[in-house]
Amino acid sequence: MIPEPKLKGLYQEVILDHNKRPRNFRELPDATHYSHGVNPLCGDDYHLHLKVDADGIVQDLGFTGAGCAISKSSASLMTTMVKGLAMEEASDLADSFLNFMTEDKVSETVRKRIDRLSLFEGVKEFPVRVKCATLIWHALKDGLKDASSGGKNSFKGVQTTMDDHDLHISAQVTPNPNSLQFLVSRDLIEEGSYFFSSLEEAHQSRLAVELFGLGFVAGVMIGKGFVTVTKTAESAWPPIVPQIVDTLKTFLNSGQEIVESSAEPKTSGPLGEIEKRIKKIIDEEIRPAVARDGGDILYDSFEDGVVRLSLRGACSSCPSSIMTLKMGIENRLRQEIPEIKEVVSI
Repeated sequence: MIPEPKLKGLYQEVILDHNKRPRNFRELPDATHYSHGVNPLCGDDYHLHLKVDADGIVQDLGFTGAGCAISKSSASLMTTMVKGLAMEEASDLADSFLNFMTEDKVSETVRKRIDRLSLFEGVKEFPVRVKCATLIWHALKDGLKDASSGGKNSFKGVQTTMDDHDLHISAQVTPNPNSLQFLVSRDLIEEGSYFFSSLEEAHQSRLAVELFGLGFVAGVMIGKGFVTVTKTAESAWPPIVPQIVDTLKTFLNSGQEIVESSAEPKTSGPLGEIEKRIKKIIDEEIRPAVARDGGDILYDSFEDGVVRLSLRGACSSCPSSIMTLKMGIENRLRQEIPEIKEVVSI
């Protein structure tokens, strides 16, 4: 038995490590089954993707979404322990952990079965947090049950069973603590992105107007398969995430036009040879990378050796945006184009 003071120390280390560097925090393009877990009391919201082979072995799994440190670290640990198990073994592990977290007394057999998950014992001192630790395990049980029964969540590839009425939205953290990326299971626009920094700017998008109308939204970026929402500094995510998700679902299921057809993503004028090379690197290398974090970076101009870029979405007010510009984008562009002296945001 691990002494209690040491147990609490290890618990803190595990929580911090798995929250900062969550394992298997990703979608699975070749997933076979899917489950969704939500805790509306604190805003934890996770989507679990499972790849189960013909022999019933969980070959791979991943999760996406957003939540507190306890829920995310529990999900991260779960993915490392379930991978490679038979469905029955994975279900037994889930049952053991759920019993461990909800029962006052547990046997040494259960403790041995859950292994390092016993470090979550300290959470039991705060009953409201138990749901945070167990949320992803309930989602796992649902996914495994569905996998064995061929239920409605079964699919061959992420999109094949998602018809026009089956909309999935998951919240994804970004490098900007004030921005969340809401991944949507359907295309919203054909290409590019649209960014609105105020209600006055949002007149060409009814969806953006609806989001600003919530009162705590400071920015909206609409991309091909996501919406990035930037909140006001005084707001906290847990109580407002469900409101954002509900607004998105209601609007997207209404069939209304997301962005007016007359609106156009920002485009550059005629480009010289150097400008074409800059824009090619921005469009082909940098924009796809920042889009995964809920942002966008658009080329604006190049003059006197200075590249000017427009940062949008999660990038627009991210604390690490200067580092991204100087250590990432500027270095990359200067490798290919020595005429560049500096990269700045506008």
